[in-house]
Amino acid sequence: MSVLKKIFLIEADEGDQFFFKQALSQLKNALLVGTAKNGKQALKMIHISKSLPDLIFLDINMPVTNSVEFLKQQKLISTFKPIPIIVLAASLLNCEILQMLGAKSCIEKPLYFDVWRDKIAEVINTDFK
Repeated sequence: MSVLKKIFLIEADEGDQFFFKQALSQLKNALLVGTAKNGKQALKMIHISKSLPDLIFLDINMPVTNSVEFLKQQKLISTFKPIPIIVLAASLLNCEILQMLGAKSCIEKPLYFDVWRDKIAEVINTDFK
């Protein structure tokens, strides 16, 4: 039996948000509990939420508060610290730097829907503890 994972998505691009949500909707063990278009908005939304997400998917390029700033701020908030952050990127070029800042993994944004779904499913089924 798989455990239902609560997912929060931080993604500025509406097209990428759409494909992520579509892929997630095909997974039985995942529930999207929130979306934000930048890190600042996400921190605020997660802070006032009644329950924390199990995973946060974070776009690498965002306006206002980018992925690097989000990761730095997330570390400073004790209740957010244990939430695994998965970076979504067009290229994995800066993945190592983001992992040094606390990201658990990076996913290169695929061109095909089935690949999106399979990569998201793989991450959701990973135990990051």
